Amino acid sequence: MLDTSQVQSFLPYVSLALSVGALFVSAFAYLDVRHARRADLAVSFLQEFRSEDFHTSLRVVGRLAKASKDGEAAPTVRMTDESELADHFRRVSFFFEYVGMLVLRDLLDGKLVYAQAGLNVLNCWEFLRPYIEEHRGRRDVNGFGKYQGHFEMLYRRFKTYKYRVVPQEIIVRGHRER
Repeated sequence: MLDTSQVQSFLPYVSLALSVGALFVSAFAYLDVRHARRADLAVSFLQEFRSEDFHTSLRVVGRLAKASKDGEAAPTVRMTDESELADHFRRVSFFFEYVGMLVLRDLLDGKLVYAQAGLNVLNCWEFLRPYIEEHRGRRDVNGFGKYQGHFEMLYRRFKTYKYRVVPQEIIVRGHRER
């Protein structure tokens, strides 16, 4: 039979083993939740990117960007204007700002974003950059970071990508979608 002193001498080791086991279980649970959260964010990104409201704004900005590249004068509008055009500018820039933040924090896969919206990010930033920089100059940031800084980071990251071909397969939740 075991003596009480023998049992008490093993208790710290048993306690340590249970604590380490609990730590491993919680770490794996955290990783599983993080993976599930990433998948949910990927689905949300795709849904919003494909929404009619966003595509309307993207078409407006895209047409203006193309016209600007063809030599037409860009419209004079500020990001703070109460106009339909400024609403389109804000909708596109804030969407890509949010997506850039998620990519920077590794909550959304940058390759997925590039495959779905990479050229849009590049073209929209190049067109909206003067409007964003003009707004940065008039805005007091108060320690919140650079206005549309994540959108700019996303642009810079995508600008350095060596490939221009969009991958044919995107993996979401472990399933291949074509």
